Amino acid sequence: MPRFHPDRPACHIFSYSSTRSFTVWSYFVSHGHLLLRSGKYEHKTRVDLLFSDVAWMNLRSWMTHLKIQEVAWSADLQIPLNPDDPEHRLRKVFLIEFDEGKGFVVAGGVSLAEDDRERFDFTTLLPEDEQQGLGRRTLKP
Repeated sequence: MPRFHPDRPACHIFSYSSTRSFTVWSYFVSHGHLLLRSGKYEHKTRVDLLFSDVAWMNLRSWMTHLKIQEVAWSADLQIPLNPDDPEHRLRKVFLIEFDEGKGFVVAGGVSLAEDDRERFDFTTLLPEDEQQGLGRRTLKP
């Protein structure tokens, strides 16, 4: 369903749910990238969720049975940012619910990738040169 915002063109509201376990894998301060990862523990694939241009986050370090929904700004969320501030008005609010509680991320957007890479391999959602020191390169034959 499209959502209209006075400063943004119409867009689709992001929604995602999974029975998998996720961890806060990394946070890149310089670009505001937050990476949540679900490894291949009981699955044949790995799932990465990358939030970009993060302004605020309130999450546990690990979460089970994730449900993410883009929501409208609301005082009930108790987010200490002003949606009318030019720095914040183009960001989106992502409510994140999980078995252990709930949290949120305020970010410019989110991307999703599912692949068969190993747990410590770089994410496919960012160029490898932006991930130095945070994982290992995928060795190519």
